[in-house]
Amino acid sequence: MSAKPLGVFVLTGGKVVWRPAIDVNRVVLGGQLVAITALLVARALVRARAGRPELGVRLRKVARRLAEQGARARRAR
Repeated sequence: MSAKPLGVFVLTGGKVVWRPAIDVNRVVLGGQLVAITALLVARALVRARAGRPELGVRLRKVARRLAEQGARARRAR
């Protein structure tokens, strides 16, 4: 069984203040894990988009094609 300190009550001049015990090593490790995860996700997103035309480019091509078809249909009437 193990226990970790959570903090301490400090009595000063008739006032009681709670001072939490902070494990700085644990905080730093958590920050590093979050940063590494964010970098890996960003790398995966960049690799997934590499070599593919952007969605906006595809939508513009489709919109242009539909506009040309509509113009041909109006001329045919």
